[in-house]
Amino acid sequence: MRRKLSPVLAVVVAALATLVALPNALGGPAVPGVTARDVVIGGTFPLSGPASSYPPIPVGMKAYFSYVNATRGPDGKRGVGGRQIVWKYYDDAYNPAQTVELTQ
Repeated sequence: MRRKLSPVLAVVVAALATLVALPNALGGPAVPGVTARDVVIGGTFPLSGPASSYPPIPVGMKAYFSYVNATRGPDGKRGVGGRQIVWKYYDDAYNPAQTVELTQ
């Protein structure tokens, strides 16, 4: 299991680090959801309704992001470059109209 976790962790950390560093390097405006302390990401999942067998997915993602937040990286900081990942997810009840509404 450890061998499979390391590549996944590396990809997530690299993607988040790029997301955080790119606007600052280009001198552009701040990215919504990214502050000096946090990176907020989220999604919608069918936690209820006809496809209500999916709740373990966002819970598993929350556990993984908690692991990333608790682990020190090569720079000695916890999280991604010293920023904590804040994971938010919402129940769209497997309804496309709710998915669009909750995503916006």
